[in-house]
Amino acid sequence: MEYWWCKGDIYGNYRGLENFGPSWPPLAYYDEESKKYPEGPFEPGKTKLVWEKKSKFPIPDFLRPANSVLTCRPEKFSLFQGLIEGCYKAFPLFVEGEEYVSFRPNKFLDLLDHENSEYHVLKSGTYSNFRKIVIVHPPANEEHFFGLEGQLGIRMKTIVSGKFKEIYDVNSLTGLVFSKANRP
Repeated sequence: MEYWWCKGDIYGNYRGLENFGPSWPPLAYYDEESKKYPEGPFEPGKTKLVWEKKSKFPIPDFLRPANSVLTCRPEKFSLFQGLIEGCYKAFPLFVEGEEYVSFRPNKFLDLLDHENSEYHVLKSGTYSNFRKIVIVHPPANEEHFFGLEGQLGIRMKTIVSGKFKEIYDVNSLTGLVFSKANRP
């Protein structure tokens, strides 16, 4: 099975959020039981996420991912939901009053091929500026949506199966870019 590194289209093809930076929710810390985010710069109902006003680009189906988090409208999320059942954690999000679903992997696999992947290691030891991600081998089980195990720079990467990408392509969705993650 083919696997793909899934990332946001950051090449200026789609409209982004004006207040994307500091107001983006700390999705990794969303409390499912209380349905609340921790105290911080993002407060649901108070922080107003808005589309860039000056941009003439179209609004994508998927917002630019924050770390390993993908965000899309509920009807788009439902296309993938059955395939990735049990492999994600989902969160509500609103942009200009419209509901979106943010979701990230809740399964992390130690599959990064350090020898064939391309990235930079900072003096602190943090991995950054990934240009290419290669996995050492396909997962033991047929996984369709997972993160990579490792320190934060690695954990922020999302890998999807060929079936996930096929759903994206067949439905002509926008906002994501895929790079092949299998060994050559």
